[in-house]
Amino acid sequence: MPYSHVSIAITNTIVASSIRTDSGRFFKIIYNGKDTHIIQEIDESKLPQENTPLEPEIPQVIKEFNNKSKSKAQSKSPRSDSGNIIDIMIVYTSAARQAAGGTSAIQSIINSSVATMNTTFANSNINPRVRLVHTVETSYSRGETDTTSGFNTALYDITGTDDGYMDNIHTLRDTYHADMVQLLFNNDSSAGLAWIMTSPSAAFETHAFSVVHYSQADGWAFDHEMGHNMGMVHDRANTNSEGSFSYSYGYQSPSNSWHTVMAYACAGGCPRIDYWSNPAKVYDGEATGVAIGQPEEADARSTINNNAGIIANWRVSSVQTDKPDLLIQSISVSSTSLTTGQSYTIYSTVKNQGEASSDSTTLRYYISTDSTISTSDTYLSLDAVSGLATSETSSEQSYQVAPNAEGVYYIGTCVDSVNEESDTSNNCSAGVQIIVNAEHPDLLVQSVSINDDSITTAESFSITAIVKNQGDASSNSTTLRYYVSTDSTISTSDTYLSADSISALSAGSTVTKQGVQSALAVAGIYYIGACVDSVNNESNIGNNCSSGAMLVVVEADTD
Repeated sequence: MPYSHVSIAITNTIVASSIRTDSGRFFKIIYNGKDTHIIQEIDESKLPQENTPLEPEIPQVIKEFNNKSKSKAQSKSPRSDSGNIIDIMIVYTSAARQAAGGTSAIQSIINSSVATMNTTFANSNINPRVRLVHTVETSYSRGETDTTSGFNTALYDITGTDDGYMDNIHTLRDTYHADMVQLLFNNDSSAGLAWIMTSPSAAFETHAFSVVHYSQADGWAFDHEMGHNMGMVHDRANTNSEGSFSYSYGYQSPSNSWHTVMAYACAGGCPRIDYWSNPAKVYDGEATGVAIGQPEEADARSTINNNAGIIANWRVSSVQTDKPDLLIQSISVSSTSLTTGQSYTIYSTVKNQGEASSDSTTLRYYISTDSTISTSDTYLSLDAVSGLATSETSSEQSYQVAPNAEGVYYIGTCVDSVNEESDTSNNCSAGVQIIVNAEHPDLLVQSVSINDDSITTAESFSITAIVKNQGDASSNSTTLRYYVSTDSTISTSDTYLSADSISALSAGSTVTKQGVQSALAVAGIYYIGACVDSVNNESNIGNNCSSGAMLVVVEADTD
């Protein structure tokens, strides 16, 4: 099932899970207390929607950012993060923990939510991944009992640094170097609320906060609200503002079949899919976004990839992430249409996209019957790859011979992982399709003629036939057979006259044969033709007989 997804987390035997099927059905595994769980199908049309994100006042954001920067001037780290990892911290209230079924239950919800978010990133070719660096419980409750403005209250309370509400969270954020912070609390008046980064800026770090109802986190509001922090707005039908860029919108299926992570449900209802808007990604036959520069452009993938370097440096990671990361940057072949046994060349470029130099390694070439290349495919050859500095590439090539069997194949490469490599899941390329066809002979009787088209029953006649090999491989020797018929369609079921031997013919060559035939005893209208016997591996045996040449036979004069 190509579009289904399961995320599951277990903490001290307590399970949390979200499940989406190909058909759009949404299930959760929920802790039910007393060591029991239930599997519940979620009707998304009845889930509360996420709120319209709040836009902070930019002058105030910059002022707060500058004040914070001055206070940290002496301890500022000279390092910066690459943007591959976005660190997050999750805060949950005591009421959320109790409603979820305890500490292990809320931890499982958090862990499953993180897994789902990373799956959505991978599905949509979004480069960074989120990393959970800390979770903490808070006794905060002010926003939980207010069903009118409780989400706004909670968002302002967790964002403020000296308002007396959750002020210690900011110290923890700095301690654990969390780029974004989300509060899970127990207020079911909505699904979530967040600040939105309308202009990409390091200064937005003071507002990289969101609040979510704990039960709506996994597979629904958890990643959605962080999406606002990362610069995304809802779909165009449900927003009056822009995000970080002109294309920072969620997307609804034109056929109202689904909506992406940042979009609201379609009019009349449609399920969420675990994809962000991306015009290059297709879901069930429809693009999941609109290309940049086109009307109604929608591309969350580009938004988050472009903002990742800013987001990941709202707090420089405490984890040293300078590691190599090898991938196949490109793969191509000298020809995609080959004949069996034909030579061709594979070209492949290896890149180190990591933050540290790589050791020397090996590039291996493979052939597969499907487009997914792995080391379990049929091995062809290898090349040595020298150590690569950050962003350095190495172009390799290998000479190969096409398989002896006709068919559709895929060519690819995998680079062996190196010591301390940060990601080994991207070490194989996609497959490049080649089509292999065998060379075959193809014999046909190109023409048939007779020396006289009107004779008597006492006269013999001669037949001239030209046989051609119009295939792309030489033919074996064979036999040409002459026939007489009462209709113009000549076949081997007609009356046999005689035969000639045909030597082997190279591709494209012809041979002319002539045979003298005895007189036909009965007057009438006849058709004379020839058929060449099929040869081994012939591509087409439906053209081995000629059409008939008319021959009129009259009674001989007996005087």
